[in-house]
Amino acid sequence: MVDGQKVLIGSQNISNDGISVNRDASLLFDDEALTKYFEEIFLHDYAHAVQDIGNESMGIDIMNENERISENQVRITWSEVMEML
Repeated sequence: MVDGQKVLIGSQNISNDGISVNRDASLLFDDEALTKYFEEIFLHDYAHAVQDIGNESMGIDIMNENERISENQVRITWSEVMEML
């Protein structure tokens, strides 16, 4: 939402599927009433958002394959990382 006048609605995923098969797209509307509608929804959701996002808040440690991992870590391959993108 920009200056209460424009709103961009859509989904953009920079991934292999997002830019090829799915052809993700967004639309920009220059409409004050529509922008206000989505602004109210966004502000409500933001004010009531749950702050704990779980494991996604954890960082990634790049380690050698012979390094020991803690009980809170999971070892995955580079190809598994790329599949998640």
